[in-house]
Amino acid sequence: MNYLLDVLQEPRIKDVQPILPENWQVSLESLFSLHFKSGYFKAVIALSDGKPVGYANTFCFGESGWLGNIAVLESSRNRGIGTALTKKCMDILAGQGCQQFCLFATPMGQPVYERLGFRVNGYYIFLSADKGDFKIPPEVKKAGPEDHDHIREMDAYITGETRQQFLSRYMEGACITHDRKGRATGYYLPALGTGAIGALHAEAGELLLEAMWAQKEAFAIIPEENEKALAYAERRGFKEVLRSPLMKAGALAGERKSEMIFNRGTGYSG
Repeated sequence: MNYLLDVLQEPRIKDVQPILPENWQVSLESLFSLHFKSGYFKAVIALSDGKPVGYANTFCFGESGWLGNIAVLESSRNRGIGTALTKKCMDILAGQGCQQFCLFATPMGQPVYERLGFRVNGYYIFLSADKGDFKIPPEVKKAGPEDHDHIREMDAYITGETRQQFLSRYMEGACITHDRKGRATGYYLPALGTGAIGALHAEAGELLLEAMWAQKEAFAIIPEENEKALAYAERRGFKEVLRSPLMKAGALAGERKSEMIFNRGTGYSG
């Protein structure tokens, strides 16, 4: 099967959306409107006889690069397109200065990524519960413009990544916690996917989880290293429903403090 890989120069939502599995719940309209014209985002399409058969996108956060939404139409699978898309994304990120490549793998994709040098670096635990009596704690405050720099600084410290411009797209509805001296201790970005939560200590993280559960469904995606968050969720009635491997390739870059990540926002960033 002959195919061509091409970096999208303009959004082709109607062409690409049918490639992505419905259960991924990816809105390309939202993704492209937020990121398409930014320097840190690139989108790749695979064409066979002019027909779109595959898609993937990248995010460059300094020396750390993310691959996401790697998908191939069912009728075109097992022909090397997924491998080619992944390689193309790695080349794009390397050209932008990324030394580390990260992604969250599906069971179908994991063997492909392993052949390209990716290795499991940890797991994110998906948790769910019946809707409980969750309320927004009084310690959780709505973030104002004056808090946005603090949120970006905490995120850089926790993730080890340079993604300030990316985060600026998701400040609507942001929440923040402070200690008794007024120092920022955690943030919750409800607009970022399922809701990204980072906190410098467990108390702040638990407060922000409660705020998220009060606003959204009783659901969380927590890295296995954050044992305190997992234990807290279990006490609040949550049970594990799925594990998703975080895979990495290339040189290690940055220092991700997984014990400070209380909810993963999306499938293309930690």
